[in-house]
Amino acid sequence: MSQLSAISRLVASLIVLSAVPASAEGWSFGKGDSAIQAGARAYAKPAATVQDIVLLERAVDDAWETMALTRRHALFVGKPASLYGGYEERPNSVFAPGEKLITYIEPMGYAWVPDGDGYRFGITMDFAVKSPSGEVLAKQDSFQTFSFSSRFKNREVFVNVTLALDGLPPGDYVAAYTLRDKGGPKSFSFDQPFTIAAKN
Repeated sequence: MSQLSAISRLVASLIVLSAVPASAEGWSFGKGDSAIQAGARAYAKPAATVQDIVLLERAVDDAWETMALTRRHALFVGKPASLYGGYEERPNSVFAPGEKLITYIEPMGYAWVPDGDGYRFGITMDFAVKSPSGEVLAKQDSFQTFSFSSRFKNREVFVNVTLALDGLPPGDYVAAYTLRDKGGPKSFSFDQPFTIAAKN
């Protein structure tokens, strides 16, 4: 089965299900049937197979390899996440003096580099702390590197980034990050405005 036929089956299934009318007019139902139940029986589709999922995943892989390096999520969290999607978003971006800034990031679009019977992939990060007007107050290139290897083209990858900014006076700032693909020339940047609160 080709990727196109697998996707077509799924799309066709969505189309016929969306065609089930909201009312019962013009339909012949069994005793006790609703329009949804009758429509589901009339347009029942075979269960997806492992091969169907593999073909769809290959299509996603192909799209991934053409996209720019970016992120699905990048946000301040209360503590480092221990699994993909298992983050606790911080309610605000105001930090106490000496408090660490923890950022959870889900990168997308990085390259999978063939390596033996698997792949290697990862990102290198630069950071800078700026004033709201853009003045660079501190910076470090390649301050953190994340490297991975797998037998599969993993897409559910996340990283926790912690900044310790001891001695930064109270005020408004911007944490500016640049992520660079270890497997190719892709890169992207994003900013996180934050505030250091005055001491009580």
